[in-house]
Amino acid sequence: MRKRFLSCLTAAFAVLGFLSVSTGCTVIREVDPPREEWNTASGPEYELGRSLLEAIVKNNRRKFVSLLPEEMRERFTVENFDALRKGLVESVGEPISFRYVTALELHVFTPRIWRVRCLRRDRAGKEFTSEVLFRVITAMADAKTPVVTGFQFL
Repeated sequence: MRKRFLSCLTAAFAVLGFLSVSTGCTVIREVDPPREEWNTASGPEYELGRSLLEAIVKNNRRKFVSLLPEEMRERFTVENFDALRKGLVESVGEPISFRYVTALELHVFTPRIWRVRCLRRDRAGKEFTSEVLFRVITAMADAKTPVVTGFQFL
């Protein structure tokens, strides 16, 4: 009886060992390097994103809202901008600078990612910085005119 139990136990461990080895191997395919045109920091869509971020850093709410398409301006007003910026300042600090990171590849829309550096002071008055990501999604209305379709801090 003992021999039978030990042989069953050994067989069970062998099967479990086999399963863990066979499921532990995973093939991961390396993604091709990004296409150069997606990572260039130029063009009208890039400039639109840059203008939006300049308006956020300078707290220029009218400029920010003016860069949005008309139908978006009906929903996103200067009061919404104030609330967005207030939430940003309260959570990570006053935005002081930004830097372009990349564009993501989609067929019609172009999500562009920016790093936004924010400055805060603790209760003792010591300054420190934090960074958040800002995503602005644009599309080309025609060959020359970019249009904002969405944006958010990540």
